[in-house]
Amino acid sequence: MSWYQHQKRDINEDLDHILMRCESPGRELIWAAARTLWLERATVWPELSLGTILGCGLAEFRDGNGKVDQGARRLYRILISESAYLIWRLRNERVIEGPPKVWIEEIENKFRFVIKQRLQIDRVLANRPRKGKCPALPSKLVLETWSKILDHGQSLPADWLREPRVLVGTRAFPPRTPYRQDNSQGIG
Repeated sequence: MSWYQHQKRDINEDLDHILMRCESPGRELIWAAARTLWLERATVWPELSLGTILGCGLAEFRDGNGKVDQGARRLYRILISESAYLIWRLRNERVIEGPPKVWIEEIENKFRFVIKQRLQIDRVLANRPRKGKCPALPSKLVLETWSKILDHGQSLPADWLREPRVLVGTRAFPPRTPYRQDNSQGIG
């Protein structure tokens, strides 16, 4: 590859392209999975742009009474920030190591792992440490964030923060569509 071709490729790969316009299956699949999980909790998926992704921590959602829904706000921030970071990581793997052999399954597993890991971190932070100290994260906020997207939604036991629970797995991924498996140039 000539220096010019390399420079031309780099110019086209800005953050907006990577997160919003890239044709690689990873980007589309991850945003679709994040949208599906979000719709388990809310009725509308906000339209994504580079600005809404970068400003996800500022998003506010209101409940039926007009009060800020802290659980929805927090879940949105987690889904958007973790999805954007995963898309970035997958792009770097694709450019450095070349396209993986089992692309779609690998992406699905990585997304599930990232979201489940965030749930586990929240559960640990919401449990009271010994000697009666306050938890690092209020259990009410963890409940508001995760309850509606966990298996068996409304029928969770009161102490589910201390029990192993499985996040909604396959529902987070829409039916598979045929993606272009070969990205031999490693761009996008």
